[in-house]
Amino acid sequence: MAIIELRGVDYTIGDARILRNVSLKVEEGEVLVILGPSGSGKSTILRLMNGLLQPTRGQVFNGGRDISELSDDELKDVRRQTGFLFQSGALFDSLTVGANVGFGLRKVANRQQAGEIVADQLRLVGLAGTEEMMPAELSGGMRKRVALARALALSPRIMLYDEPTTGLDPKTSAGIIQLILKQQQRGVTSVVVTHELVYARQVADRVAVLLDGRVVAQGSPEHLLASPDPMVQQFLAGGWG
Repeated sequence: MAIIELRGVDYTIGDARILRNVSLKVEEGEVLVILGPSGSGKSTILRLMNGLLQPTRGQVFNGGRDISELSDDELKDVRRQTGFLFQSGALFDSLTVGANVGFGLRKVANRQQAGEIVADQLRLVGLAGTEEMMPAELSGGMRKRVALARALALSPRIMLYDEPTTGLDPKTSAGIIQLILKQQQRGVTSVVVTHELVYARQVADRVAVLLDGRVVAQGSPEHLLASPDPMVQQFLAGGWG
């Protein structure tokens, strides 16, 4: 059963057509990796999936609901169930690590419960005991792991990852990959946007290749490796095999 679906989606800013007739389904419990070079529209798709953006044309469904038709309150509910790891981390620089991770818990848990959840999530990402640190004290890899802990704190059904390993050292990247796989084992549906082929192959159940705003191929990693499409093969030659 598809838990997220894009049907014939275009997204345009001014004269720039970012997405062109994109149709995608994300099945419940799977890891879909969206591969493509920078500027191909990958991050735009993630923002459409949780209602941060609305399509110029077409429909976006999340949890069986057309999210373009939802009220602001209904969209908040969708976003509570759809965790988002932004490429930059997007931490609040004026808040401690603990306050960042617990930001979304304020209306759904009391202080003691929130503190326990924050501690558990920081432990999960390998940052136990960092609650009182400030973002400025953290390395780039630590900031991304704090952002991941924040995204997971509400126990989302769906996780959206925007370039989760970009700019990280190999050890930290491997840790992020293991966390993505651990969430899949818990039944969390994941969509991972990346241009890093080596990490995509480690997590993907299915891959969609996005070039110039169009989905040019979809299938298992093995299916794409065998694709006769010259555009796909040219892209994958960058490091998939």
